[in-house]
Amino acid sequence: LNGTLPDSTTAQEVNDVTEVDCSASDAHYRVIQTFNATTDLNECNSNPDTQYAFSSRTTLGGSVINEYVYCLVGLGSYAR
Repeated sequence: LNGTLPDSTTAQEVNDVTEVDCSASDAHYRVIQTFNATTDLNECNSNPDTQYAFSSRTTLGGSVINEYVYCLVGLGSYAR
């Protein structure tokens, strides 16, 4: 993923995070685990390598059609 995630332990809305290839020059985070059908960031607590947790929700006509939680590690200067 690229963009910038807030350095916070509480959920915050972000709009500038997009999917890119891990080898892309603008990749800031690498997904190490995915949980489907949830936006509970605590799911990533089970993976000790997690540095960041990110959730995504897709809606269609106001109804949720997909939800995911991504457990991430930072790349380069984004690593913790």
